[in-house]
Amino acid sequence: SPFPYVKRNKMNVQIQALHFNDLTARQLFQILKLRQDVFFVEEKIIYPDLDDTDEDSIHVFATTEKDGKIITVSYARVYFDPLEQHVKVGRVATAAAYRGQGIGGKVMRRCCEVAQECYNASEVWLDAQLHAIDFYKALDFQVVSDVFMEAGIEHIRMRWRK
Repeated sequence: SPFPYVKRNKMNVQIQALHFNDLTARQLFQILKLRQDVFFVEEKIIYPDLDDTDEDSIHVFATTEKDGKIITVSYARVYFDPLEQHVKVGRVATAAAYRGQGIGGKVMRRCCEVAQECYNASEVWLDAQLHAIDFYKALDFQVVSDVFMEAGIEHIRMRWRK
């Protein structure tokens, strides 16, 4: 079993991949706080962030130590979408102070590994905000749709293939 999966790098950032049922209360709090900080506070998106998909997801997140506390600095969830019939990555977020350091890319690469290991998926789908297209293209995701609106923001569907 790939869980719990822990990977460390030079920046003293730890990447974990845990099913919802295996998250500690502190880990879940940190994940939800990061999502709130990025989506609600920073991007001012008003939509129901918490949904039933969280319970069926594998949560991939990067933590580091700051002021003696472990904080979550980057996150994404991996799940099988029963309506679309493929594995998706969603709720991708990196704390503003930690962007541009490669942490989000490491989280996304781990998401693709999780999709293969846990769902036997040969491809991963996501709905990207337009400003993030280059980030995902650098990770070998390709645009596969026209622009569409989601939560009042322009998105585009992208796909990664093994």
